[in-house]
Amino acid sequence: MASILGDRGGRTAISPQIMRSLLDSIATRLDEARDTSRYMTGLLVFSRPARHVLGLIETVGSSAA
Repeated sequence: MASILGDRGGRTAISPQIMRSLLDSIATRLDEARDTSRYMTGLLVFSRPARHVLGLIETVGSSAA
């Protein structure tokens, strides 16, 4: 960003192409963060029943011995 703006004598002007590129980059990063949070939420939701099943398996295994 600093290299794009640079020292322009107090004047900051960004071309429409550069502005579009910056906005696309920001949108991509936001989408990636959103996808990561969805994945983590799904993983946490799935982990609870999985731990429950593993606990049941361990309980049944210990009572059979």
